[in-house]
Amino acid sequence: MVFPLRAFRSPADQAVRDFSDDPAAFAAFTELWSEYLDAIAQQAIVGNPWQASNSSNTPYYFNPLTTAIPADAPTRPIQWPALPARIGCRDEADWGGPLSAAQIGQLADYGWTPSPGAPDRRTFPHLSADPRTGKAGAKAYGPYGPRGWQDEYCEWSVLRDPTTNRIVRIDFTCESPEYWYTLWRIAPDVVADLYRETLGNRSIRLSDLYVRDAAGNPVIDPSTGAPAYDPLNIWNRGPERTATSGGAMHLTSTPNTLQTGIAGLAGLATIQRIGERADPRQLLCCAQFGQPHRHSDPHVGRVVNEVVGTCRKITIADPPGVYMQMPDFSQYALPARAPRGAHPCDYWRVVRGALSMNDVHGAPLPGNFILHAVFEVPPDLGFSVGDITIGGAPIEYAAQVAATFVMQVNATAIPINGPLNRQGCAGVPANPTPQPLQMWHAALWNAYYGTAAPANPVGQPMVLASNSVILPPTVARGQTRAPMTLVCRGAEPGGRGELPTVSFDGAAGSVTAVVTELIEDIAYTVPGDSYPSCNQALSIEVTVDRDALPGLRGVRIANSGQAAGQAAPGFLRIE
Repeated sequence: MVFPLRAFRSPADQAVRDFSDDPAAFAAFTELWSEYLDAIAQQAIVGNPWQASNSSNTPYYFNPLTTAIPADAPTRPIQWPALPARIGCRDEADWGGPLSAAQIGQLADYGWTPSPGAPDRRTFPHLSADPRTGKAGAKAYGPYGPRGWQDEYCEWSVLRDPTTNRIVRIDFTCESPEYWYTLWRIAPDVVADLYRETLGNRSIRLSDLYVRDAAGNPVIDPSTGAPAYDPLNIWNRGPERTATSGGAMHLTSTPNTLQTGIAGLAGLATIQRIGERADPRQLLCCAQFGQPHRHSDPHVGRVVNEVVGTCRKITIADPPGVYMQMPDFSQYALPARAPRGAHPCDYWRVVRGALSMNDVHGAPLPGNFILHAVFEVPPDLGFSVGDITIGGAPIEYAAQVAATFVMQVNATAIPINGPLNRQGCAGVPANPTPQPLQMWHAALWNAYYGTAAPANPVGQPMVLASNSVILPPTVARGQTRAPMTLVCRGAEPGGRGELPTVSFDGAAGSVTAVVTELIEDIAYTVPGDSYPSCNQALSIEVTVDRDALPGLRGVRIANSGQAAGQAAPGFLRIE
């Protein structure tokens, strides 16, 4: 007999290794992680019933915690290039002319390329026309952030020899920030140890990873009572690594989140549309998921939509995650001084993740499950990565290596009875309601939103809140008037200044909220989005009954005189 999953595994089942000597911490992590992935799966099914039409409550994405997967259910690998698509799909007018191989490498590695004839001056190109709006040149090259332009769910950091400027080491990562936030909630000491081990840097301190206030004091997360995590700490920041800063531990580009890949992309892509749209860009524009000019979003959406079109519903295969595949080393060559019999793949190390995995039934899953890889030559061999060639050209940029491997996500499908329901393109609903976007303890919101993110190549002001994740805050049973901030879209005051109302799922009265303030013009990049948007924030006080059931709660918002919209799943955690 086939049963639903008992719990989601962590990406590549990495938590088993990260907590190998602490079974109790592993159990606590698994409970929290699976609870969070359950919320993401529910969000994928709900979609966006608040601010979009034809974009919600899809029956074609399923949650494997509630729906069993037969042993013969096929799992399909979906692959795309790791190198950012917009470099190859550029409009030359946007860049000021064709780019050389060196400029392409610079753009992918550093987010900028020297302008022709002025190598010391940085120019910042603009995106080509957005096919959804037809507007050209509306945005500087992004997404914004110290590594934001690396938006294909793969990011990297380069260590160079300070004397020769040759590449010594490249760290590639596709680890979701959600994993590291969850890990931090359970065991910050483990996070610090993993930073040291993965980056090979024993000087990294736990305190290096704290969010700090303007006075330099650690900001305390009310969910744990311990210092909060800084995802853009000095060891996970930007594309360059030195002896004192830099590195790539997990993804930092704002759209590179697991929640977006599942709920914002895979879930919406399952909806079947009226009219044939074989072009992935047409489907993306019609369904309003993801971002154009990327390899990942249009292609993943097209494949998911096609699979559902064969009368199947899908889920992102367990363990959910995006994974690097082994590079194609056929065009690599080592220098003459390399050891006899050596091969370029000898210097590619998988430091986190696995080369192969099985599904819950014990059958092999397709592809590799690499989370973090290092390309590095041992220093005693007398040569470095910069002495290796690809296609006859020396490796001067990590982008050359990234161009030799692909990313992959797996989708598992189960049959459904047809015919399939089809909808028109996404649009504006007749009666929009406020959409919950992200919920915080007020102290954390004030700290993350009030902290400027490190500089980015285009000089776009950013705040640390953009690099957070949509992980539900925890409130204890019996807690009264806990100050929270709920970021939303579409909230507005009534005709006499009445504030919107907020309510939570569950037994009536078990969790209540009082809205004390509506703050408009909240500008930041909501985690999962590619570019900043202007939204609202509701200051609320949450009270939880002593007898309230533990677990996740969905949240609803209603403007004055309006019925509350559908609940957004998994926005508050009761403990």
